Amino acid sequence: MSFRVSTASSYLCHILAAFAKAVTQTLQIASSLGNIVIITNSAPGWVDQSCQIFMPQILQQIRSYPIFAKPMHAPLTFKITTFRRECKKFTNLISIGDGDAERAASLRLQAPAERKGPLGEESRQRVKSVKLVELPTCQQLIVQHEMLQVRMPDVTAFHGSLDLKSRFPAGSPQSKAWNRAHVLFNAGTERELRSSPALLFV
Repeated sequence: MSFRVSTASSYLCHILAAFAKAVTQTLQIASSLGNIVIITNSAPGWVDQSCQIFMPQILQQIRSYPIFAKPMHAPLTFKITTFRRECKKFTNLISIGDGDAERAASLRLQAPAERKGPLGEESRQRVKSVKLVELPTCQQLIVQHEMLQVRMPDVTAFHGSLDLKSRFPAGSPQSKAWNRAHVLFNAGTERELRSSPALLFV
Protein backbone atom coordinates (compact mmCIF):
# COMPACT_ATOMS: atom_id res chain seq x y z
CA MET A 1 0.00 0.00 0.00
CA SER A 2 2.75 2.45 0.92
CA PHE A 3 4.48 1.74 -2.41
CA ARG A 4 1.34 2.60 -4.34
CA VAL A 5 0.87 5.83 -2.41
CA SER A 6 4.46 6.92 -2.94
CA THR A 7 4.25 6.04 -6.63
CA ALA A 8 1.04 8.00 -7.04
CA SER A 9 2.52 10.97 -5.18
CA SER A 10 5.61 10.91 -7.37
CA TYR A 11 3.47 10.80 -10.51
CA LEU A 12 1.25 13.63 -9.26
CA CYS A 13 4.26 15.79 -8.46
CA HIS A 14 5.64 15.13 -11.93
CA ILE A 15 2.36 16.11 -13.62
CA LEU A 16 1.94 19.23 -11.50
CA ALA A 17 5.51 20.29 -12.24
CA ALA A 18 4.86 19.88 -15.96
CA PHE A 19 1.63 21.84 -15.64
CA ALA A 20 3.35 24.63 -13.71
CA LYS A 21 5.94 24.88 -16.47
CA ALA A 22 3.20 25.10 -19.11
CA VAL A 23 1.34 27.77 -17.13
CA THR A 24 4.55 29.78 -16.72
CA GLN A 25 5.16 29.72 -20.47
CA THR A 26 1.56 30.73 -21.21
CA LEU A 27 1.73 33.63 -18.77
CA GLN A 28 5.05 34.79 -20.22
CA ILE A 29 3.57 34.86 -23.73
CA ALA A 30 0.43 36.62 -22.50
CA SER A 31 2.52 39.19 -20.64
CA SER A 32 4.53 39.90 -23.78
CA LEU A 33 1.29 40.60 -25.66
CA GLY A 34 -0.47 42.76 -23.08
CA ASN A 35 -1.73 43.06 -19.51
CA ILE A 36 -2.98 40.11 -17.44
CA VAL A 37 -5.96 40.48 -15.11
CA ILE A 38 -7.38 37.55 -13.12
CA ILE A 39 -11.13 37.64 -12.49
CA THR A 40 -12.54 34.68 -10.57
CA ASN A 41 -15.80 33.59 -8.99
CA SER A 42 -13.81 31.85 -6.28
CA ALA A 43 -13.49 33.35 -2.81
CA PRO A 44 -10.81 35.94 -2.06
CA GLY A 45 -7.51 34.19 -1.37
CA TRP A 46 -8.41 31.00 -3.25
CA VAL A 47 -6.07 31.67 -6.18
CA ASP A 48 -3.14 32.38 -3.87
CA GLN A 49 -3.84 29.37 -1.66
CA SER A 50 -4.26 27.01 -4.62
CA CYS A 51 -0.90 28.10 -6.02
CA GLN A 52 0.77 27.59 -2.64
CA ILE A 53 -0.56 24.04 -2.41
CA PHE A 54 -0.34 22.78 -5.99
CA MET A 55 2.04 25.05 -7.93
CA PRO A 56 4.28 27.08 -5.61
CA GLN A 57 6.63 27.61 -8.57
CA ILE A 58 4.27 30.20 -10.06
CA LEU A 59 3.06 31.82 -6.83
CA GLN A 60 5.15 34.99 -7.07
CA GLN A 61 4.30 35.37 -10.74
CA ILE A 62 0.56 35.08 -10.02
CA ARG A 63 0.84 37.60 -7.18
CA SER A 64 2.21 40.16 -9.63
CA TYR A 65 -1.15 40.34 -11.45
CA PRO A 66 -4.29 42.14 -10.27
CA ILE A 67 -6.77 39.56 -8.94
CA PHE A 68 -10.49 40.27 -8.56
CA ALA A 69 -12.20 37.54 -6.53
CA LYS A 70 -15.89 37.28 -5.80
CA PRO A 71 -16.83 38.51 -2.30
CA MET A 72 -18.95 36.10 -0.28
CA HIS A 73 -22.22 37.98 -0.71
CA ALA A 74 -21.63 39.28 -4.23
CA PRO A 75 -24.44 38.68 -6.75
CA LEU A 76 -24.25 36.03 -9.46
CA THR A 77 -23.54 38.79 -11.96
CA PHE A 78 -20.17 39.49 -10.30
CA LYS A 79 -18.11 38.52 -13.34
CA ILE A 80 -20.24 40.47 -15.79
CA THR A 81 -20.02 43.58 -13.62
CA THR A 82 -16.28 43.16 -13.03
CA PHE A 83 -15.57 42.52 -16.70
CA ARG A 84 -17.50 45.65 -17.62
CA ARG A 85 -15.61 47.74 -15.06
CA GLU A 86 -12.08 46.38 -15.46
CA CYS A 87 -11.95 45.42 -19.13
CA LYS A 88 -13.62 48.28 -20.94
CA LYS A 89 -10.37 50.25 -20.87
CA PHE A 90 -8.70 47.66 -23.12
CA THR A 91 -9.21 47.92 -26.87
CA ASN A 92 -8.23 44.30 -27.48
CA LEU A 93 -9.54 41.92 -24.82
CA ILE A 94 -8.98 38.16 -24.70
CA SER A 95 -10.90 36.21 -22.05
CA ILE A 96 -9.56 32.71 -21.32
CA GLY A 97 -11.33 30.35 -18.94
CA ASP A 98 -13.19 27.07 -18.56
CA GLY A 99 -16.43 28.44 -17.13
CA ASP A 100 -19.57 29.79 -18.74
CA ALA A 101 -19.50 32.92 -16.56
CA GLU A 102 -16.44 34.52 -18.17
CA ARG A 103 -17.65 33.57 -21.64
CA ALA A 104 -21.02 35.17 -20.91
CA ALA A 105 -19.27 38.26 -19.53
CA SER A 106 -17.06 38.66 -22.59
CA LEU A 107 -19.97 38.06 -24.97
CA ARG A 108 -21.93 40.70 -23.08
CA LEU A 109 -19.15 43.18 -23.87
CA GLN A 110 -19.62 42.32 -27.55
CA ALA A 111 -23.31 43.28 -27.40
CA PRO A 112 -24.26 46.43 -29.37
CA ALA A 113 -25.52 48.20 -26.25
CA GLU A 114 -22.13 47.71 -24.58
CA ARG A 115 -20.19 48.93 -27.59
CA LYS A 116 -21.35 52.54 -27.46
CA GLY A 117 -19.06 55.29 -26.24
CA PRO A 118 -20.13 58.16 -23.96
CA LEU A 119 -21.19 60.19 -27.00
CA GLY A 120 -22.95 57.29 -28.71
CA GLU A 121 -20.01 56.49 -30.97
CA GLU A 122 -19.22 52.89 -31.89
CA SER A 123 -16.53 51.33 -29.71
CA ARG A 124 -13.41 50.02 -31.42
CA GLN A 125 -12.91 47.36 -28.74
CA ARG A 126 -12.26 43.81 -29.91
CA VAL A 127 -13.49 41.15 -27.48
CA LYS A 128 -12.35 37.54 -27.85
CA SER A 129 -13.53 34.66 -25.70
CA VAL A 130 -11.52 31.42 -25.48
CA LYS A 131 -13.61 28.79 -23.68
CA LEU A 132 -11.52 25.89 -22.39
CA VAL A 133 -12.75 22.39 -21.54
CA GLU A 134 -14.57 22.04 -18.22
CA LEU A 135 -13.23 19.50 -15.69
CA PRO A 136 -10.13 18.55 -17.74
CA THR A 137 -7.48 16.08 -16.68
CA CYS A 138 -4.00 17.41 -15.87
CA GLN A 139 -2.75 16.16 -19.23
CA GLN A 140 -5.58 17.93 -21.03
CA LEU A 141 -4.75 21.12 -19.15
CA ILE A 142 -1.16 20.91 -20.37
CA VAL A 143 -2.28 20.28 -23.96
CA GLN A 144 -4.64 23.25 -23.84
CA HIS A 145 -1.82 25.48 -22.63
CA GLU A 146 0.37 24.25 -25.46
CA MET A 147 -2.39 25.21 -27.89
CA LEU A 148 -2.74 28.62 -26.27
CA GLN A 149 0.98 29.25 -26.54
CA VAL A 150 0.87 28.65 -30.30
CA ARG A 151 -2.41 30.42 -31.00
CA MET A 152 -2.42 33.39 -28.66
CA PRO A 153 -0.41 35.73 -30.93
CA ASP A 154 -2.79 35.03 -33.83
CA VAL A 155 -5.89 35.47 -31.68
CA THR A 156 -4.45 38.74 -30.37
CA ALA A 157 -3.68 40.02 -33.87
CA PHE A 158 -7.11 39.17 -35.29
CA HIS A 159 -9.03 42.36 -36.17
CA GLY A 160 -12.44 41.54 -34.81
CA SER A 161 -14.26 39.77 -31.99
CA LEU A 162 -14.18 36.00 -31.57
CA ASP A 163 -15.97 33.25 -29.65
CA LEU A 164 -13.62 30.25 -29.56
CA LYS A 165 -14.06 26.88 -27.86
CA SER A 166 -11.60 24.14 -27.00
CA ARG A 167 -12.76 20.56 -27.39
CA PHE A 168 -11.16 17.13 -27.34
CA PRO A 169 -12.68 14.59 -29.75
CA ALA A 170 -14.29 11.74 -27.81
CA GLY A 171 -11.92 8.83 -27.34
CA SER A 172 -8.96 10.56 -28.96
CA PRO A 173 -5.55 10.69 -27.27
CA GLN A 174 -4.48 14.17 -26.24
CA SER A 175 -1.55 14.12 -28.63
CA LYS A 176 -3.84 13.52 -31.61
CA ALA A 177 -6.15 16.28 -30.43
CA TRP A 178 -3.20 18.67 -30.22
CA ASN A 179 -1.89 17.79 -33.69
CA ARG A 180 -5.31 18.14 -35.27
CA ALA A 181 -5.98 21.44 -33.55
CA HIS A 182 -2.58 22.78 -34.55
CA VAL A 183 -3.20 22.01 -38.22
CA LEU A 184 -6.75 23.40 -38.26
CA PHE A 185 -5.77 26.67 -36.68
CA ASN A 186 -2.82 27.30 -38.97
CA ALA A 187 -4.96 26.47 -41.99
CA GLY A 188 -7.54 29.12 -41.09
CA THR A 189 -7.49 32.53 -42.73
CA GLU A 190 -8.73 35.80 -41.32
CA ARG A 191 -11.64 35.66 -43.73
CA GLU A 192 -12.63 32.22 -42.43
CA LEU A 193 -12.38 33.45 -38.85
CA ARG A 194 -14.64 36.38 -39.63
CA SER A 195 -17.30 34.08 -41.08
CA SER A 196 -17.05 31.59 -38.21
CA PRO A 197 -17.99 33.26 -34.91
CA ALA A 198 -17.75 29.95 -33.04
CA LEU A 199 -14.51 28.49 -34.38
CA LEU A 200 -13.77 25.30 -32.45
CA PHE A 201 -10.41 24.15 -31.17
CA VAL A 202 -10.88 20.46 -32.09
